[in-house]
Amino acid sequence: MQKIFLIDVFNLIYRMFYAVPAMHTRVGKPVNAVYGVAKFLLSLWEDPHVDELIIASDGEGEAVRSQIYSEYKATRDRMPDDLRSQLEDIFTLLRLLQIPVLEASWYEADDIIGSFATYIIQQKNPTQELIIISSDKDLCQFITDGKVQIFDAMKQKHITRKEVREKFHVEPEQIADYLAIVWDTSDNIPWILWFWPKKAEDLLGTYHSLENIYSHLDVIPEKIRNTLIDQKEKAFLSYKLASIYTDLPIEYDSKMSRFDTTRVFWNPDVVSFFQEREFTSLLPIEYQTTKKSFLLPDITDITDADLLKQKLSLFVEAKKNVIIATSGWRFTLSDVLFSVDNTTFRVRTSVTEIREMLIWLLASDVVTLTGYNLADDLERIHGYISLGNAPVEWQTSLF
Repeated sequence: MQKIFLIDVFNLIYRMFYAVPAMHTRVGKPVNAVYGVAKFLLSLWEDPHVDELIIASDGEGEAVRSQIYSEYKATRDRMPDDLRSQLEDIFTLLRLLQIPVLEASWYEADDIIGSFATYIIQQKNPTQELIIISSDKDLCQFITDGKVQIFDAMKQKHITRKEVREKFHVEPEQIADYLAIVWDTSDNIPWILWFWPKKAEDLLGTYHSLENIYSHLDVIPEKIRNTLIDQKEKAFLSYKLASIYTDLPIEYDSKMSRFDTTRVFWNPDVVSFFQEREFTSLLPIEYQTTKKSFLLPDITDITDADLLKQKLSLFVEAKKNVIIATSGWRFTLSDVLFSVDNTTFRVRTSVTEIREMLIWLLASDVVTLTGYNLADDLERIHGYISLGNAPVEWQTSLF
């Protein structure tokens, strides 16, 4: 099965900006959103289930929906300056990684995604599957089990038709109708006055669509019917704003550039990009810059947890100081470095299970653990031991 991943790029950028704590380079340049996106793209490149990676972005010019309704998205806060200043770097990274960016003037990323999803569904290719990476509920209308899926990378949540029904109590195809009745605060889409979610669920459960609701006004109770008549113009305006365009021309052929996971990720331009923004923790150790006076230690990769425990036990018995360093997100452990007497061992948790060994090390009353940022190291180890960050399904390995 060819898995095509399509990222709603501004949805991802915003979420990274607010999820990753403030980060600045030595000269004070904010880079937390860039860092989050870079780490996420690296995780996709390392994921064996990713065959294609494409970016969907908003096009230039005033969005069509804003031309239809001037208050569309008017309640959204202005993009923070610290985030706006990072956009150029993020799109530079996409270009360096040769990830194709799809966009169309006057249309939003949702329309690109909707058109691409429709294209994939119409192809009826049983070997292709589209995974949309976004948290936008509007996109739920394209979920087709076995063909189009949505994955919320931040919540590690895989959204299926079942999840849509459980959350909204309507079918995915009814999302636009649902939003036309119930106010969408994020996009400032108007609503049918005093019609709350339960009312939308009841009406759509009976009549299936906004159009069909208005075709059956004669059998709808008078109080509800009067409100529907009074709010008809607003309801159909909302439906138009909530509907996603699915007929944009999508250029997806052999000439399109590809995010090739078989290609070397760390080409010189990408290495320089990471180095200039001081993303040292993301760089392979051979690309990490060091002071001239510092000799890079030899690192032994350990893939046998019992062997590592035997080696460390010798140092513990000799009351040697053990230096530890980890990499990963908060509560998520990727690599662990143990250094004792200029001997350094590295363990990758994706390859070697070391929970029992870490518990043994932390429980020892004779070992002394030190580290550059021991609090963060212990937080990651705690998450690894108690929560577990080894992926059970391929989806959980994305972030």
